[in-house]
Amino acid sequence: MKYGFIPLDRLLEVMEINSDGKYIFDSKGRDDLEHFLIARYHMYSAVYNHPVIGIMNGIMAYTIAKMIDDNIITREEIEDCEKLVNFTDDALLFKLKNVSSRAEYKHLYEALYLRKKYKKIILERQRVSLRGS
Repeated sequence: MKYGFIPLDRLLEVMEINSDGKYIFDSKGRDDLEHFLIARYHMYSAVYNHPVIGIMNGIMAYTIAKMIDDNIITREEIEDCEKLVNFTDDALLFKLKNVSSRAEYKHLYEALYLRKKYKKIILERQRVSLRGS
C-alpha cells in the first residue's frame, strides 16, 4: 500500500454492522484498518493538537467572550438556534474587522484575521465576565 493512501473503498468492503449496531471488520482488511487508524492518530497529534492551534483556539474563545461582554455579539445571536447557524467564522471575523480600530481589539484582529501568531498565550490571565450570567 502506498504511504498516505487510504483505500476507503476497501475499508467499506471489509466492514459490516452487526446485530448490535457495532462495526465489525473482516480480518483480511486488518492492515488497511490499522493504517487508517494510525494515519488519523498522526493527523490529530501533528495538526489538530498542534500547540499553535491551541493558542489560536484560546484567542478565538477570548475574543468571542469579549465581544459578547462588549455587546458586539448579542446574546440573541448565540441563544436563538436560527441565528446561531449563521454565527460562522466569517461572520465573527467580519464583526472583528469592524471593531479592529479599537485598541482592545487591534491585537485580536491581527492574531485572528491577519494570522499574526503569538509564540505564547498572553491572554491567560485576562478574564471576561459575561454580563447577566
